[in-house]
Amino acid sequence: MKYLRLISFYIVCFMAFITSLLSFLLVDLFSYIYKFTDDKKLYIKQYLFHKIFKNYFKLLFWIKIKVVGECKMENIILTSNHISLLDSIILGISLFDRANLNINILVWHTFFEIPILGYIFKSLNFIPVGYKDYNTKNDLEGKIIKNLQNGKSLYILFEGAINKNPTKLQDIKPGLFNYHKCSNGIKFIGLKGIDKIWPAKGQPSGYGTIEIKFFDGLYKFDTFEETKEKIHELYDNYIIN
Repeated sequence: MKYLRLISFYIVCFMAFITSLLSFLLVDLFSYIYKFTDDKKLYIKQYLFHKIFKNYFKLLFWIKIKVVGECKMENIILTSNHISLLDSIILGISLFDRANLNINILVWHTFFEIPILGYIFKSLNFIPVGYKDYNTKNDLEGKIIKNLQNGKSLYILFEGAINKNPTKLQDIKPGLFNYHKCSNGIKFIGLKGIDKIWPAKGQPSGYGTIEIKFFDGLYKFDTFEETKEKIHELYDNYIIN
């Protein structure tokens, strides 16, 4: 069963990405003909991405997705723990469903070098991060800050890299604190169970329930230390229970 789940997972994801690709190309064509605004084109693509992946994932009946809480605010920073390569996809599906947000999602830059994946991520306003080049890094940070100042929202991982020990938080990176100054505040999201489906070291052959929890409240902090204290207060017990 393990290998059957693995093969089925890759087939379903491949079909979902191909369907998204064709749908996005049609949106680009209609956008060119009917002169859609960038915001309208983005909204349509986010809606299609959510619907396509949500329906394809129903074929993976051994994976259940449970969403707790709501997220209806604008111009905010959304952040979560990072326990699987599947995090950004699952969050993308969930955020485009639960919140009508003009949102940028930060994704490691090497994923943009994969032809189909790169086009889809760019179409969804995902932003590549992880460049070592100083000028490129500064340009990206400037773009993120400008987007926030223009009223957009941002999804960022407060641990930065994927956590290979999901029951214990890694070091908290300062990017979350630095960027949130340009927004209305931070909305914390808890992820649980994704590592059972696709562990940090392994293949997507697991089964079970994925929980996505939108913690209550919207937070602003005066110092980085306060930010770290709140993260540990929210997550230390959550991730081990």
